[in-house]
Amino acid sequence: MKNYSQSIFLAFEPEKDIENNTIKYFQLFLINDTNQSINYFIKQFQQNRFENEFIGNLLEVNSKKLCTIPFIDLDNNLLFEMKFIFNDHHTSVIKKIQKIKTKSFFKNFKKAPIINEEVYLIKCVSESDITKLYTANTNKNHLHIDVENIKEALLTKTHVEVDSLVSNSSNIIDLHIENLVKDKTGLNNDEILKIQLDHAQDSLEKAIANNYSTIIFIHGVGSGKLKEKISVFLRNNEFVKSFSNSYDKRFGFGATEVLLK
Repeated sequence: MKNYSQSIFLAFEPEKDIENNTIKYFQLFLINDTNQSINYFIKQFQQNRFENEFIGNLLEVNSKKLCTIPFIDLDNNLLFEMKFIFNDHHTSVIKKIQKIKTKSFFKNFKKAPIINEEVYLIKCVSESDITKLYTANTNKNHLHIDVENIKEALLTKTHVEVDSLVSNSSNIIDLHIENLVKDKTGLNNDEILKIQLDHAQDSLEKAIANNYSTIIFIHGVGSGKLKEKISVFLRNNEFVKSFSNSYDKRFGFGATEVLLK
């Protein structure tokens, strides 16, 4: 029987300049040494600036090459924001932030599981993280919503009735800021937009993990900036089959319906 470490790793495999015997760059791998498949959402930052994003599915006991990282980038405040969703435990998301600290980084040179190569290895998710995840989410129930009922409600029902449907639907996401924070006083437009986009991204990830066929974002009309930003991250997500920015011209506010693979 396979002895899983029940952990998820980032593995930096060094590629050397043979002439000078120095490291030129690293091949970065994501390693899933657990007995269950995961969806992953990873953002790479350098000097507090967004650099790259990796989204996909990784089967149990498997690895995936993410990118190549130049050696010099280790000193550029390299940081990863990570979210992992376990496919047999649908509503659970493990979030981690991993900052690369060169002093400790070079102490962890060892053989990586799965790829069986000598690498600089960082454990992102431990067995205890996964145990806590299962314990916290054992009794969660998942809701199902009829999209056609929502469309009809948007067209014919009162605002109160629409709110009721949305509040009881796990794949109908109202992004109006009044529904996301208790008090928006003091928030500027950029801060409001970030809150709305973060909520939209989290909701999309949970919808993917729950195997929903569709998710609806209610964003209103406004300046169109929120709708545009949502369209960007939907376009770059491999789990999105298609999306439409409105159901019908008769609707009183903007909404984007997303079909998932």
